[in-house]
Amino acid sequence: MSLRPNLSLRVSVQISVKPCDILFPLCVSSRADYLLTYKLAHLHTRPHTSHNDSMDHAAVDRLLASIQKEIGPGLIAAYRVPSAGDGYFLPQRFEDTLLLLFDPASPIHQAREALIAQNLAVVDTLEAPPIVATPASLARHVRLFPLFGHHLATHAELLYGERLSPEISAKPHLLEQLAFLVAEAIACSAALAPQNSEHRWLNRLHRLADHLSGNQNARSASPAELFAQVQVRLRLLFESLPMIGERQASIVESRAEPNVQAIYEDEQRLVVIIPPLSGDLLRQIDWTSLSRPMPAHLTALNVATAAQLFFNVQTERPMDFALGCYRRVWGAELLPDLSVSARAVFRQAARKPSALLVDGLLGAYLATNEDEGVHRVIHDYQNRLLNMRLEHELLSRFFGVSPAEPPEPLPRRDEPLAVRIDAIASHLDWWSDHYLGEMQARAADQKMSPVL
Repeated sequence: MSLRPNLSLRVSVQISVKPCDILFPLCVSSRADYLLTYKLAHLHTRPHTSHNDSMDHAAVDRLLASIQKEIGPGLIAAYRVPSAGDGYFLPQRFEDTLLLLFDPASPIHQAREALIAQNLAVVDTLEAPPIVATPASLARHVRLFPLFGHHLATHAELLYGERLSPEISAKPHLLEQLAFLVAEAIACSAALAPQNSEHRWLNRLHRLADHLSGNQNARSASPAELFAQVQVRLRLLFESLPMIGERQASIVESRAEPNVQAIYEDEQRLVVIIPPLSGDLLRQIDWTSLSRPMPAHLTALNVATAAQLFFNVQTERPMDFALGCYRRVWGAELLPDLSVSARAVFRQAARKPSALLVDGLLGAYLATNEDEGVHRVIHDYQNRLLNMRLEHELLSRFFGVSPAEPPEPLPRRDEPLAVRIDAIASHLDWWSDHYLGEMQARAADQKMSPVL
């Protein structure tokens, strides 16, 4: 039974996004804006498409038919979401995935039980759990992640229900695109220390290098070669931004010059800060030796330039910086004069629970067949909620943010699993809404100031 042509369910999903919710703490002139636009547009000469379009559509149709039969209009729509498109890719995914849109009045427990009863395991149909949302949670999610919203509007393929009708800017903010690329470059630099990293980091580094260069690198390309390509391309982009350009040092091309400026600890990562080295020098560094003395409590080595670290902290990780997650252990102090935007801090705070809800908890629950697996999901996400509460207490103590917590506590361990999943989802939804409200209440130029 194919659901693809079945459009009897006529639902229009409206998504309103304001792409400039965050005023990045950077002054971009019209000339710089033009240069950045030009360089982003000319990074790749061909559209960057999904690495894998091998989704078993017949199996997906059976899965959707089973859900629709059980809950009827409770399943609003389903979309195939490519892992990559022209200008963006899903950081944690390499295969195409499903986005399932449910009516909030129709719990997904019935859908999960129907799949189990018919022996239709989600994990056997998809490479990874689906993205699961309601219209309201999806609208909030694309507001917090405008690049993802634009990716949906441009590349999502309707499988069931009514096509998304989003009011999304055709071109997300340029700094949003650059912030995404820099964050991904720092994260997947973990592939430079293979003895300390998972294979997925090399896959992500490979994808990023292909994306930035517009070339299909050989699968045998070394992490050093891929990282050099990424750094050279990012340097070209950074030249367009005045305030970043001020922090951009001259390119180092001599082996006699120091190739490490500072070392930071960032939660469980060791962050090595390098000067803007030439591509040849980046290819020659023995990254494996550099990571060997890494302390046992750290799980990954990341590498960035000072300008990239500064930009990443301002745009993607301002709350982590405000809460003291970056600790200098050697070398120059690179962030002494940095102040972060209050709106950016609360956007990061709102992003965490939104991502855990939409691209985490509910998909993992739907893809888990055994009660033991559901217990693990509950344990994992309750721990994440605990971390969020601790972070909020720190924001309250150090920055005077008003104390807050969801109106209802989490249920006891002896409550039914479905009740506990619903409660965790409700808490994640509440925290994301709360922080979005905090973000909107701040002036665009308001800084995060500690309480003296």
